[in-house]
Amino acid sequence: MSQPDSEKADGTAWSAKSRFWRGVVWGTLTGWALVFLPYAATLLVKHYDVKFNPGWEIGTYDYNFSLLLILPVIQGLAGGLARGRETQTIPSGWGVMALILILDFVGAVLFMREGIICLVMAFPLVVGLIGFGYAMGRGLVRWRRSRTVSMSLAPLIVLGVVVETAGPLPNQPQAVSDMVIVNAPPEYVWRYLVDYPENPNPSSYWLWQAGLPAPTHSVAAVPAVGAYRECRFTGGYAYGEIITELEPGKRLAFRVTEQMKHPEIFGHVTFDEGEMVLTPAGRNRTRLTMIGRYRLHVRPVPYFAWWAEDVTRHIHFRVMGYMKTLAERDYRADSGK
Repeated sequence: MSQPDSEKADGTAWSAKSRFWRGVVWGTLTGWALVFLPYAATLLVKHYDVKFNPGWEIGTYDYNFSLLLILPVIQGLAGGLARGRETQTIPSGWGVMALILILDFVGAVLFMREGIICLVMAFPLVVGLIGFGYAMGRGLVRWRRSRTVSMSLAPLIVLGVVVETAGPLPNQPQAVSDMVIVNAPPEYVWRYLVDYPENPNPSSYWLWQAGLPAPTHSVAAVPAVGAYRECRFTGGYAYGEIITELEPGKRLAFRVTEQMKHPEIFGHVTFDEGEMVLTPAGRNRTRLTMIGRYRLHVRPVPYFAWWAEDVTRHIHFRVMGYMKTLAERDYRADSGK
């Protein structure tokens, strides 16, 4: 006696659902088992103060190839393989990848105390790599020995994660230079170079609106070489600095001695020094140049270098833009324009 069509349809539906959830579960757990657990165990040895709880020390987790490249590729690959040889719909594939991503981000928030800024920065990279791994898995799934191949790669993946995580983080130097033209003589701009009052203008940059600290003002004990200077940001954060060079009306240089302790910056980027240079740019005009030098401690460096440069440029233009406003206001008042 043949099986009723309704029962066949129900069986097919349940089979599709089971393959869907098998892809989600196996994809997520395989990545966590082969990459995240060896990564975390290595960090426990490398940094004995790692704590997977709300009291963790900031700047302890290493953002490296293992966490941001290998993990999503392995999860996508395992998810694609686990769904079997049957033809899968495109929407169900996107669903598997989306749920793997959500579970990863939930784990990052719960176990690594990660914030929205780092998740936003990692999102494009992780999404693309999960998709790449999933496409590989679906391509290999019809290969008779794909399961054997995937199992044989497991020890190599774990070894690679341990070796990379145990090694040093990158210490890649970067420099960003920006310039604005101020419609006032250099002496008017110089008034605000060493320190300037608090900027009341709202921070328009979208990452500042998402919670990244925005610069507000600078304070210096005295305008002299060796004096302590503080560059202050929203949320009570600040960089501590020492003035290293001072040419009145021309140049200010400083060395950063205290890093901002914001959890999504500290340990990932180290700001080393900066300078501001005033150059005459024609009659009653000044070229204001701001240079920042810092080091990146995250991988992949080219990807995060773009983010760091974008953030640094927005800091520069907010600071210089407010100095320009103040200098031009003073010059107009004095010249009667």
